[in-house]
Amino acid sequence: MGDGFAIEPAEGLVVSPVDGKIINLFPTKHAIGILSDAGREILINVGIDTVNLKGQGFETLVEENAVVKKGQPLLNFDIEFIRSNATQL
Repeated sequence: MGDGFAIEPAEGLVVSPVDGKIINLFPTKHAIGILSDAGREILINVGIDTVNLKGQGFETLVEENAVVKKGQPLLNFDIEFIRSNATQL
């Protein structure tokens, strides 16, 4: 893993930060890997210890290998459910 940053979400929607391809869609729905058209790999991980929720509170909107555009919705999540059931959103 390289450098990273955190975003405090205002709503339960994750959109693609880049044009690229979905290279990894975790079965637990809490994380998505993207390969950008510029060749950078990006991992989007929602929350801390959300893997333990086993997909509850998450809805994926794309499939693995899908080509995506910047701003395209990737994942819906229930903010209140995650705040109540995970270590941290």
